[in-house]
Amino acid sequence: MAPSAPQPDWEARLPGEQWVVLDSVAAAERYLSTYPADKAIIQREPYPNPQGLFARILFVERVQQDRVYISPASSE
Repeated sequence: MAPSAPQPDWEARLPGEQWVVLDSVAAAERYLSTYPADKAIIQREPYPNPQGLFARILFVERVQQDRVYISPASSE
């Protein structure tokens, strides 16, 4: 059996954060386009990376940050 793809550390997620795992860079870009530019700062990460983290979404009035991951098995 092949080892499973790395997953986000779900236990590190703070209450109120939204973390999503998508299947492609294109899907991630479409998802990121839904955030209002005046309320969210999108911080793209160097991708690909071992964690599969594509972007962090920072908010002016919140400590929490949303995250977008891409499933490595799907992005090949």
